[in-house]
Amino acid sequence: MAEDLQDSNKKRLFYSLINIEAQSLSVNGQTLVFQNHTLIIVSEGQGWLEAEEKRFPLEKGVGFLFEPGLISKINAEERGLSFYRLTFEVIETGGSRQSGMEKGTKEGILRSGPLSCRPFSQCALLLEAIYHSRRSTEEIEWFAGHT
Repeated sequence: MAEDLQDSNKKRLFYSLINIEAQSLSVNGQTLVFQNHTLIIVSEGQGWLEAEEKRFPLEKGVGFLFEPGLISKINAEERGLSFYRLTFEVIETGGSRQSGMEKGTKEGILRSGPLSCRPFSQCALLLEAIYHSRRSTEEIEWFAGHT
């Protein structure tokens, strides 16, 4: 029973999707400041991004996670660059039982940086399902998109 009490006092992190967008860039770059946690996943083309004074290549199947407040410049190469941009919030519950809605991941697992989305075919199917459910008026479809 004491173990159950300890488990109920542990902090837990939940992730809530705010928005998903399909975006395309031409050769001209775009400087972005991320207000929320953001995940981009490249669906077509090639390019690169600059974040935290480093340059990272972008191509199909590559993703990048941004923490809030991170400034980044995204550039496309000749053929352009298409990607999904997912914004989400991190909700911390448990522990001190304050508001139950504390934002932040200082002790969490999310850190800015590159990600590999392999196998990309499965990732692409999930992204399409989330993207198409974003404007659904059906509650079960909307719920499925968030899960």
